Amino acid sequence: MPATTVSSRISVKNILFTTDFSEASAAALPYVRALAKWFGAKVVIAHSAPPLAALALPLDPIPLEMDLEWESAQSQMKDFIRTNPLPGLESLAIVCRGEIGNTLADMVERHAVDLVVVGTRGHTHLPGLLVGSVTDRLLHISNCPVLAVPPAGTTHTPDRGH
Repeated sequence: MPATTVSSRISVKNILFTTDFSEASAAALPYVRALAKWFGAKVVIAHSAPPLAALALPLDPIPLEMDLEWESAQSQMKDFIRTNPLPGLESLAIVCRGEIGNTLADMVERHAVDLVVVGTRGHTHLPGLLVGSVTDRLLHISNCPVLAVPPAGTTHTPDRGH
């Protein structure tokens, strides 16, 4: 009876790169480029604008042209894309609105994402908290691997109880 072989090759067709246009996000770009080139993957560049604040009195929705946060998010994405952050790679830029965990989980599903890449801020100095709140949320809700890239020059020494 012939032995069966199991392929351990990983296939990545779609990468979700989440950005808040910060230096922490920029630190993840080289990883996105390298992985997209290596796998021949498409990159979905995503930014999630915060949800609209709930008002005590229900009103008609704010027209998009008067929504300054939405306009700012759109403008930042356009400026980011103008820098040609992923030269020679297939990409799609998306700005959405809502609670970041929900919007990014929706994008993972909608775009058949195989890998999420996110830059972390690394602001916390509390033992055991290695990632920011958005990254932590992504790790818990994503049904695919999440690569969390720390800021350049950041190192972490595990707390060994000393």
